[in-house]
Amino acid sequence: MMRIFSWLMIFSILINASTLNVVENDFIKIVIGPDGFDQGRFSIETTGGDPSRDNDDNLPLIYGRPKPWTSYTTVAIDKTNFGFGTQTIKRAGKKARYGQIISKKLMEDRIEIKTQMEDVFVTQTLRFFRNPLTNVKDSILIEYHIFNDSETDKDIGLRIMMDTMLGKNDAAPFRIGNESIIAEKAFYKQDIVDYWQSFDSLATPNIIAQGVLRYSPAALTPPDELILMNWGTLADQPYKVTIVEGRSFIREGEEEPDTALALLWNRQSLASKKARIYRTVMGLGGISLAPGDLSLGLSAPSELAVTDPNEYIIVAYVSNTGGFSVKDSKAIIALPAGLEMVKGNKIEDLETILPNGSRQLVYKIKVDPKKVIQATRPIQLTITSSTLDDQIIKRDVKFTGQPILSLEKVGNPIIQRGFDQFVDVPIKVTNKSSVAVSDIQIEIGTSNALVLPKFESRLKEISKLDPWESQQVSWKLKVAKWSQGEHDLAIVAKSSFTKDKKINAQVSITLGKPMGKLFYSEPSFFIGDYGYIWMTLMDMPTFDGLDLTLTWDENYLKPIRVSPEPWLIEANNDIIDNFNSTKNVLQINDLSAESPPWRMIIGKWHFKVLDYGDTNVKLWQGDEQIDSIQLTLRREDKLKNEKEVDFDF
Repeated sequence: MMRIFSWLMIFSILINASTLNVVENDFIKIVIGPDGFDQGRFSIETTGGDPSRDNDDNLPLIYGRPKPWTSYTTVAIDKTNFGFGTQTIKRAGKKARYGQIISKKLMEDRIEIKTQMEDVFVTQTLRFFRNPLTNVKDSILIEYHIFNDSETDKDIGLRIMMDTMLGKNDAAPFRIGNESIIAEKAFYKQDIVDYWQSFDSLATPNIIAQGVLRYSPAALTPPDELILMNWGTLADQPYKVTIVEGRSFIREGEEEPDTALALLWNRQSLASKKARIYRTVMGLGGISLAPGDLSLGLSAPSELAVTDPNEYIIVAYVSNTGGFSVKDSKAIIALPAGLEMVKGNKIEDLETILPNGSRQLVYKIKVDPKKVIQATRPIQLTITSSTLDDQIIKRDVKFTGQPILSLEKVGNPIIQRGFDQFVDVPIKVTNKSSVAVSDIQIEIGTSNALVLPKFESRLKEISKLDPWESQQVSWKLKVAKWSQGEHDLAIVAKSSFTKDKKINAQVSITLGKPMGKLFYSEPSFFIGDYGYIWMTLMDMPTFDGLDLTLTWDENYLKPIRVSPEPWLIEANNDIIDNFNSTKNVLQINDLSAESPPWRMIIGKWHFKVLDYGDTNVKLWQGDEQIDSIQLTLRREDKLKNEKEVDFDF
């Protein structure tokens, strides 16, 4: 990478270099610039690199020394192009506008930066990613979460420009599908393959870079355009560029190639208060190598679930490093049981491969769940010719069991009448498998007591769960009927990778302390008289499952019968079974009412007076007393100055 710095710029950068934000593991590291200009821009470098090679340690994949500034991301909002992060005084992205960084988080495995671009919030997350071609975390997941906080729809697009560099080599060709790209070119959505790779030599590569563009288990979002171009043009134009296919990677005014790559997503409408996520991966390449007179390379997924429904590609590389022509050559690929060819020929005629000549072959494959077994099996590529002995390379694929999702209830949701009519129902979803699971849909059922309000969605989505990762989703439900007790809500998690997982979440509804009132037929009675007490509830919503208890002193009052109100009988012919009496307790069980009046009479409790004195009849809900009424019981036939109390029903 050739860049021209003034001594003043070098001096200021060296001062700030000590405050770089770095997260690294055994294979790769993420570097974010310090506070000040260009904060939010990133570079990617190796640490230990590929464990099978020693010559790729501590080398750049995306240029960024001594601090990142040559690569940048553009968020296109309506007609304005915003650069992600803080303002720049450098060439790259100078024409863009900039917002403001509002938060930055460094964690063990990621760096997260959030910016505000007027009324749009953009969060960039860079974190270690398990490479599907190597099965280790030697790559970086690059994610942008864009939230439209305005009151209107906005047309939003994205471009990620990466100033690629393989160690000291800024001119390694890009290997895409069956092409080796050494000059300007663009690929468009329908032609964009699962991944691209870049290396300088198949026999002794300095470093192998790789960008993963499609990988369903990780919910990656393929771009609309993949642009390969000289760095200067992409540095100057923050979003759309004019493609001149075949133009050199050498920048104007320089003598050496200066390659860069851009992933561009076209502007699309994003509704008010909605979000969109873009994901792509950059890191080390996963290629099995077999050097020789014909140097061979083979890339393929290192691990597949036996139920994986997606299609993947295998790329085979053949390079003639022997110094002589290899004639009558053919490529023969042998797939293990359980992998079927979707596109490509199992035998491909390569004809004569000239000295320093090469071939790239692309095969599209998928898992056949009826034939596959859980095991590790090789893919084998054989190159036959009339010049050399057979040249063979193998690459193992591990077939794993079906991924498993688990659902777990969080807390004990409860709602009590009088406090609220909405209740949150959270669930934790966990991927209990060794492969990522994407496009997870979690659906909640309802009941006659709990329904979804208009603003809530029955379906929640999780775009991706890494192995053993958990994420919580929650619904807000509304009480439609105050049905006291535990209510089961069926929740189902679905994914094309897994079996459906079901769980019942419980929500407890309590009516609280209802407003009840007892009324007597007479304020006082004589021994031997018969009387009754009205039992009423007031200001009740639609409800069911209500249990009440009426108590009295058996020495003063003898229960005779209960007379439920006609509305209860009309609703339930067997309502009398809900009333159970002993000598001093009346149990009233499982009452319900649809849109009851403000004052609702439950029924009359009839009694006979046994003795004289003052006694109380009490109404309870559980252990809480709702009301109490006192009766005066007399021995004499006449009462003087008796005051009558009438109740108008």
